[in-house]
Amino acid sequence: SGLGLFIVYLFCYVQIGYLMQDYYSYYESLSKVSQNIIMMYNFIMPVIIYLGFNKKKIKVTELKQVQYQRSWIFLLFLAGVAAISLFFLSVGSIPLFASDGENFRVEAVQGRGFLVIIAATCFQVSTVLAYKKTDRIMFVMVGVPLLLGTGFRSSALSLILLSFLVYQVGYGRRFLLKSVFIVIFLLFLYALIGVIRSSTNWQFNTLYMPIMWRFYVNSSNFNMIVERYPINELQLGLSFFKDFSVILPGAQKSFMLQLKDIMNVYFAGGSITPTVFGEGYYNWGLIGAILWPILVTWFIANQDYKFKKRYPAGIYYILAFSIAGFSTTSLASVCINTIIPVMLVYYVLTYLNRHYKLRVFGRRKSEK
Repeated sequence: SGLGLFIVYLFCYVQIGYLMQDYYSYYESLSKVSQNIIMMYNFIMPVIIYLGFNKKKIKVTELKQVQYQRSWIFLLFLAGVAAISLFFLSVGSIPLFASDGENFRVEAVQGRGFLVIIAATCFQVSTVLAYKKTDRIMFVMVGVPLLLGTGFRSSALSLILLSFLVYQVGYGRRFLLKSVFIVIFLLFLYALIGVIRSSTNWQFNTLYMPIMWRFYVNSSNFNMIVERYPINELQLGLSFFKDFSVILPGAQKSFMLQLKDIMNVYFAGGSITPTVFGEGYYNWGLIGAILWPILVTWFIANQDYKFKKRYPAGIYYILAFSIAGFSTTSLASVCINTIIPVMLVYYVLTYLNRHYKLRVFGRRKSEK
């Protein structure tokens, strides 16, 4: 479920950093304030989870299965290819292989980020709704390299994970062994892409350290916000509007990028991932860092059941992974980059599928 994934993400990318901070002693240790806030949430979280799961359950295998015309699925995928191709043409190169990939990828999406969002959305929706295994494999084989070319890893890795999930659930496979393999593979790929775009030497540490750092970076970011964010600049909710402003024409800076300037922090690459705790803090101070995670968890617990009832299995998988992202990044960022585009594409595709019959790429099985 989306709530379950949110808790898993929160544990892997925030709680592990808190529990294993002694291992990361060569980085700035977490302050007592940061530790107490995270620890306090640990006591409240079980109550919220119980309230969320104490509803009428809809098993994953009971989710709606909707079969779309193969032609519309292919056209949707080709729309994604067109969008990502236009992005590369407008940039003039492939950001992943640029000499200063960490910074160039951020500059490349300014004013063009909507093309990457369109491409990622088309690839994800077409992959999870494809009813033929061969189509799904082809979409992943083509879509993943194109998304990696932007220099951003998350959308490409999500595409692999979603395809794996659809295959496992759709064919009733066992999860454990293959799940462990896919997680190890994704972690390796995550580190490998970091090495390529930062142009560092190929050594064991260059692969090992990014993987280990991933489990601590969000805890460290939250701690940095608590320690450095000026209390007289609390956003009081305005950060959400600033994050949403990136959809406006021109090169707009999200608030997560502005955080680097506000706190006088510089590092190569993109924005700071504040975590759900940090987003609460820079909006409403300590009380926000305590209450905002609780409100977000409660919202997910109540919304997850509605998503299961309303959307077919494939779309629900995308939304479930998206709301899990609330744990590490800003709410507005997740909505802009995934939830809103996916819903728009889903409703448009559903309308076209119902009202227009195409025979460009063959028929559905039921039509033969």
